[in-house]
Amino acid sequence: MNRVIVIGNSYRTEVIHLKDSLSANKALSAGIDDNRFGGAYSIAHNLAVLDTDVYLLTRLSYDSTSAEMILNLDKLNGMVYANNSALAKTPSKVYLIDKFNKSIALDDFNFSVYPGVEDGFPILSFEEDDYGLIKYINTNYFLKAVANYPNVKWVCYNSIPETRVLNLVEGVVFEYDYLIRTISERDVSSLCTDLIKQGLKWILIVEDGQFVSHYDYAGFHQYKKEEQGPHVIGCFEAFLAMLMACLSNNYDLVSAINHGLNLANDLSYQESIVLKKEFF
Repeated sequence: MNRVIVIGNSYRTEVIHLKDSLSANKALSAGIDDNRFGGAYSIAHNLAVLDTDVYLLTRLSYDSTSAEMILNLDKLNGMVYANNSALAKTPSKVYLIDKFNKSIALDDFNFSVYPGVEDGFPILSFEEDDYGLIKYINTNYFLKAVANYPNVKWVCYNSIPETRVLNLVEGVVFEYDYLIRTISERDVSSLCTDLIKQGLKWILIVEDGQFVSHYDYAGFHQYKKEEQGPHVIGCFEAFLAMLMACLSNNYDLVSAINHGLNLANDLSYQESIVLKKEFF
């Protein structure tokens, strides 16, 4: 119990704060925040701070950025298993934010940033109360992970598993902005309903760290953050970390949702935030 394996791509994040509108056709002045966090790494880091035993399977490069990321997680007793051969440098995601708080994300990701079957799986032992959080890449890789860690309860994020493996998945968590880039907004409800009918237990859709839409066999329910706050970059990863920490500690799903939702902004990777186990 209280163990989570996180599988997915990791990256560093740059946030560029523009002093004008993104649509302005001129040279723009800006401030830049450079963060050694992003993706699966952020989730694992937050889990480790919450005193959860976390194991991260990812890909990182040989550069100094990756070395610092690995060292930071190691100091929190998080275990990192990273293949380094495919990447020349740590991948990055860049957020442009204008004076109206409108944002757009840019990245340089490709399939080489995701862990693959050729990376292998470390020998790890999990019990039936332990969870796995995976960025679903392809069915072959997912089935290999399931075979290596058969006692894990699997949750996928920002990915739609194939129909034939839905019975192996506890639930799926989507970031709203990601989902509507994948399908049209009007198709969200029908997609979730179809996935539940095909064997998926539950689906969560997280919007700006403020709302969570919950689909399961009982229907649809929406949860709202108790105190509306600003959208913070990284709040989706923060929500996932709290959700998985709670589930691995035997919280029921609704309690885990509310914990993750109400603390998502506070658990972002901003340097001014101090994470504490007491957040439970």
